[in-house]
Amino acid sequence: MSFLPRMRRALRIDRPDPKRHAAREVDDELAFHLESRVRDLVAQEGLSEEEAGARALAEFGDVERAGRELRRETRRAERGLRVGAMLDRVVRDMRFGARRLRRRPLFTVAAAVTLALGIGATTAIFSVIDGVLLRPLPYTDSERIVALWHASPGIGVERTNISTGTFFNYLEENRTLEDLALWDNVQVTVTGLDEPERLDGLLVTSRFLPLFGVRPAAGRFFTAADDAPGAPATVIISHAYWQSRFGGDPGVVGRTLVVNGGPIEILGVLPSTFRFPGYETAVLFPFRLDRSEATVGRFNYQALARLRPEATIEQAHADLASVLPRAVEKFGGWEMERLEETGLTPLVVPFKTDIVGHVGGALWLVFIAVGILLAIAIANVANLFLVRAEGRNREVALRTALGAGFGVTARELLLEGVVLGVVASALGWALAYGALELLHAVGAREMPRVDEIALDGRSLAFTLGVTLVSVLGFSLLPLLRYARSDLQLALRGGDRGLAAGRSRSRSGLAAGQLALALVLLIGAGLMVRSFGALTDVDPGFERPEEVVTFRLFVPTAEVPGLANAVETHRRIVEGIGGIPGVVEAAVTNSVPMDGRNNNNGVLVADFPLAEGDAAPSRRHKFVSPGYFRTMGNRVLAGRTFTWDDAFRRRTVAVVTADFASEYWDSPSDAIGKRILENSTGPWKEIVGVVEPVHDDGVERGAVPTIYWPLLVADFWGMEEFGFRSVVYAVRSSGPPPTSLLPRIREAVWGVNANLPLANIQTLASIEARSRARTSFTSALLVVAAAIALLLGIVGLYGVVAYTVSVRRREIGVRMALGARRLDVTSMVVRQGLALAGVGVLGGLAVAAALTRLMRPLLFEIDPVDPWTYAATAAALALVAVLASYLPGRRAASVDPVRVLREE
Repeated sequence: MSFLPRMRRALRIDRPDPKRHAAREVDDELAFHLESRVRDLVAQEGLSEEEAGARALAEFGDVERAGRELRRETRRAERGLRVGAMLDRVVRDMRFGARRLRRRPLFTVAAAVTLALGIGATTAIFSVIDGVLLRPLPYTDSERIVALWHASPGIGVERTNISTGTFFNYLEENRTLEDLALWDNVQVTVTGLDEPERLDGLLVTSRFLPLFGVRPAAGRFFTAADDAPGAPATVIISHAYWQSRFGGDPGVVGRTLVVNGGPIEILGVLPSTFRFPGYETAVLFPFRLDRSEATVGRFNYQALARLRPEATIEQAHADLASVLPRAVEKFGGWEMERLEETGLTPLVVPFKTDIVGHVGGALWLVFIAVGILLAIAIANVANLFLVRAEGRNREVALRTALGAGFGVTARELLLEGVVLGVVASALGWALAYGALELLHAVGAREMPRVDEIALDGRSLAFTLGVTLVSVLGFSLLPLLRYARSDLQLALRGGDRGLAAGRSRSRSGLAAGQLALALVLLIGAGLMVRSFGALTDVDPGFERPEEVVTFRLFVPTAEVPGLANAVETHRRIVEGIGGIPGVVEAAVTNSVPMDGRNNNNGVLVADFPLAEGDAAPSRRHKFVSPGYFRTMGNRVLAGRTFTWDDAFRRRTVAVVTADFASEYWDSPSDAIGKRILENSTGPWKEIVGVVEPVHDDGVERGAVPTIYWPLLVADFWGMEEFGFRSVVYAVRSSGPPPTSLLPRIREAVWGVNANLPLANIQTLASIEARSRARTSFTSALLVVAAAIALLLGIVGLYGVVAYTVSVRRREIGVRMALGARRLDVTSMVVRQGLALAGVGVLGGLAVAAALTRLMRPLLFEIDPVDPWTYAATAAALALVAVLASYLPGRRAASVDPVRVLREE
């Protein structure tokens, strides 16, 4: 075999393969160049064909390798051309779709706005859920940070803090915790800068900040030496306070702040990225606990810990439970018998769970609601596309007959939907942004992690995913209709059967929209009724909008001696009481629903405990004279306190009626009876009974409470007990209570000019926060239900109006044969009611299954409340009648002569 045939075989030119057309062209080109070189060598140098072939191959190098590389380059170029052509087709079809949408502005605006409402609502709620529930906390290995609590099932206490004895015991004995720290929130007075100011701060042990994995922006953090009793006074300031008060001066470390009347050295500055959840912390102080004074029994401290990398929460719980008895042995305060009676056990809770609390259920419920709203929006847009598809039926049939193919039509319709989806997602993104800005502006300060809620890359990805689902949702139904269309029938114009099929599809979509709208209406109705039930609860105080509260602290450096501090409060109360417009003023350690709770066991004379039982835990409050009149808390029997009760340290108490009813038949029977707050002090006499108070919020039951004078002796094992930091409550008549604040400040500073007011708020705002979750959920569900109802009714109206247009000839014939206008209108309304009936039945069934998930969010309302179900179903039916009446009237106005002539 000569050289050239062998070369052609090696290059596979002679192999017939239609799929290798480009490869054959490459091989042909290589063979041509080789053959030309071989002929030149034979003609010019007289070489044989074999010698010329060998030399040509040597000159060309590895021909087969060159061929393979050239073939690969050719294939890449072809793929690029194919991709480019495909992209060109996509861009061309999207431009075509955009032009079609632009030619129908009413259709485009209606579809885009409808879809944008669904996309925007779901994006906004997803961003909230993502920021609050899904994202990890912004700390290093945040999943290992846990909160430590205790439970005492033996005395009915679900959760309480830890004591100093248990803290030191866990610190020394545990095998599963890498770090352990105590913290508590405090308020301090800072003077010497401009005017005195009240700052929120934290008391922390030395391992608190390292537990979060943060580093100082300037200076250093606390060490064990700083946290030791007797160490020099030091403070760490927040980055925001550093910027606002010191202008970010790097020389701030080493300077002093005058805190509570004494100088304290600034040790360091927190980084700008550190936020402690739930607190606007400006200053941090070392706790300086004395281990020699640690005890088990006063569970007043909050604790955080970091698990070791290999430890789980279950292992940590078992570990701490195993070492807990040693705390009693090492630090005392409790006996082993009491430990067993109370059933005291540690609780290890993920810090994120501890922060989020019970808000997760409400957020997921709202997310389900807006998901239903999105489904209604998609169904509405699908109905619009079906109507539009009806007008394009003959056009599509003609293009298909001319060879366009169903794939071309499908691609154009999908890309037109993509264009609409892009517009709707942009509008939805803007709506979501506005909704989140409104959320930050009005509120929801009670929502945990609210500062971490934002639109970001994750939200954008979610929006794009929702948009894709939406586009597929409203585009597929018209596509399926086109796929099932009869080409011959459509070209002849005989497509009434097809129109009837589309009418059934649109009717099904409309009924589905109404069913989903009813589900949202029922959910919103249940939440509204629940909120109404909350507002009907008597909280134990009256007209809270007339009461303003603020916290005031009298430092030891300003007023030495606890009795003198209480005297200062008395003078301030009297000064405020003399302000025109002030009805009453008083002080307390805690106003109702402010979250500052103090619970301890109480013994009742004549009702001894059974052997092995622990004293039941009760709420304790310390109040001044006038407190019950200020709060509007009615006195049911006996009397309240006087200032003499406090300054003479009288052993008296006032209790709530629910506490009295546990032991005696009537409130008056409790007067003169004796109680004891611990097992060593003198018995205290009950001198008054007041109405119960919902101290933990109106969603929870009233809390049996014992009130004590502002200053008491021999209490909880202390020789004298009282408060320097108290809450003032001032009730006004006529003007808003906050308008009196300038005069109140003058009264305070008239007694001591270094006492700033802090935490100024009305009692009404405190009460409103107790309903915040219910009101927040109710408001969002009502908005979602209203939009869903509007979309559902629009969908129903569209279906009925479309059916009327399809049946126009039939209606004309009926009227020509003597049908009355009322008969035609009734026929159309009945059709709308039939659709609404299907929607109502489906909605009731779905709601009965879904609303059971709402049980934890409802207050005194059953998830399957018949009144709510009946009222919302009737309201939906009534609105359906109205939506059907307008097309019915238009149908009744048809001129039968004109219709018959048109046919």
